[in-house]
Amino acid sequence: MSQFFPVPRGDRWYLALLVAIAVVAFLPWSRNTAAGSLPVFGWLMVALMVLAPAVALVRLLLAGPGPSDEERR
Repeated sequence: MSQFFPVPRGDRWYLALLVAIAVVAFLPWSRNTAAGSLPVFGWLMVALMVLAPAVALVRLLLAGPGPSDEERR
């Protein structure tokens, strides 16, 4: 057994995107560059705090119910 449970391919892309946004958000240039009178850091934090949970909830709802305990064994 290589994993505790298999991670769907879409979830791996979602996690990679979140990590990439977090890395870019904390680079020094994102604090000085402004877009729409707000630093890029602020826009990226909005994306992480608002859009990330919303997208995760939509993905969860679209995935449907998972296998029951009996089916996993």
